[in-house]
Amino acid sequence: MTSINLCLTAQEIEFLRSMVGKKLVSIQHDKFRYTNTSFKAVALHLEDATYYLYSLTEVMDFYGDTEEVARWSLQTDKKSFIDAKDWMTSPIDETIRDIRVVQEHQEVFDGEEQTDDVLVTRGLIFDFGDRELSFEKAAWFSEDIYIQKGQDVISTFTSTSAFEEDDWPDGLTAKCTRSILKLA
Repeated sequence: MTSINLCLTAQEIEFLRSMVGKKLVSIQHDKFRYTNTSFKAVALHLEDATYYLYSLTEVMDFYGDTEEVARWSLQTDKKSFIDAKDWMTSPIDETIRDIRVVQEHQEVFDGEEQTDDVLVTRGLIFDFGDRELSFEKAAWFSEDIYIQKGQDVISTFTSTSAFEEDDWPDGLTAKCTRSILKLA
């Protein structure tokens, strides 16, 4: 069985936890030309620090094939490609009341035998009390970070049934469960 963990690390979760109670001053992201996505990165400017949410691909065995798979990371280091981006700044100016980490457990079975076990961070939801801001990894291969704001933004996330109902080869079935880790 192949096991893959694409979740944020414990250290990255602690970075997020340290943001609760602080003001998110602004975010920087690609200009929304056709969709509300940012390619490879989003900058989170807090009152006392800046963090970068990255979605970068790496080659790995993914459901039996060698694929480029996007892995999220949260870092204080600014990667060199950031300076070449044509970013816009979106003011937020709100205190973070909670951050919810949306995790998924994806399993694939060949008959009764489990062949793949994948853990993935699907997204982050910043709760400001009266509204939310989310970042979603909508597809396993995509370096795009989908950005949404409003209320009940979890309802806009890709459903778990999209994974389960994907076009799996004959004999394979899939199961996906979602959990939400509250950091406040």
